[in-house]
Amino acid sequence: MEPPAPSRVYIYNHLPGASMDQKLLLKTTLALLAVGIMLALFFIMGRLAFSGSKSDAPDAPSRATPDSPAVTPVAAPALDPGLVEIPPSPTAGNQVAEKLRSAKSDIDKAVQAMAGATKNNHGGFVEKAQAELDRTSKDIADAITFAQDHPEINALPGAATPEALAAAEHAKAFTIANPGNQGHLVNGIAALQDALASLQEAKGGNIGGNRDKLLLDIDRSATAIMDGFQYLRNNPAPARGQNGGAAPTPAPGPPPPQGPGPAPANDAAPVMRF
Repeated sequence: MEPPAPSRVYIYNHLPGASMDQKLLLKTTLALLAVGIMLALFFIMGRLAFSGSKSDAPDAPSRATPDSPAVTPVAAPALDPGLVEIPPSPTAGNQVAEKLRSAKSDIDKAVQAMAGATKNNHGGFVEKAQAELDRTSKDIADAITFAQDHPEINALPGAATPEALAAAEHAKAFTIANPGNQGHLVNGIAALQDALASLQEAKGGNIGGNRDKLLLDIDRSATAIMDGFQYLRNNPAPARGQNGGAAPTPAPGPPPPQGPGPAPANDAAPVMRF
């Protein structure tokens, strides 16, 4: 009968020429090696289990399946033929409706300014400007409604016809030098030019044709204001007395001293100048 194989403890304790410290180091190394092998096996088994559960999960909704066809990207709408694209400005990323509401605020300021302007000696142009501003107010309200009902136009760059863009440039060039006491006319022009800036910063293509209407409306309104100012300059009103009517004739002064040459005549009534 063969003797039993020596145990590991026996081998450790009877390694030829090995000290106790060397035997202890060997035991520790083998124990750490066994623990490392066990951890590696646990890690591999966990990864395999996770991969299997992920492959059994249903596909995400965005992935094309027979029951869920692939989604085709929708292209941005194109501009209508004959429109000229307006280059975007740094603030053009705002929504169309917001820019239109900003323009409406400026148009309202122009309406208020012209409501306070006197109609005297303006050749009927103040009344004409007020009528044009009424039309502009209605058109800006229609444009805001269109932008709210068609949010898809925010994907379009701003655009207008060449005629409307030329009208906008015409109105933007208006300036009133030496306005005198015509502050209402000056404020009306400035408010309309601010409205033009908001309209030209807005995206939305031609906003259903409303951008063209508004640019032309504002040009007509501003032109009527400028015509009224020019009429007043060309036809200055005579100075008026305290109770209305023509200024009273100055009372005659003492007789001029006798001397050579004709006597100087009294000055005429002063007139208003700008």
